Amino acid sequence: MKGQFEQTPRFLTIEQGAEEINVGLPTIRMLLKSGELRGIQMGSRGLWRPP
Repeated sequence: MKGQFEQTPRFLTIEQGAEEINVGLPTIRMLLKSGELRGIQMGSRGLWRPP
């Protein structure tokens, strides 16, 4: 049995973020690019991470 409080990772992948808010990958990318969803780009490949 898990504890009462589940630990959420500090940063999610785009796939995890899309699953959390129940949208597709193109939608979450659009939200990140427009600034409606905050995120940071990590690494030289420019991978986005929504907090």
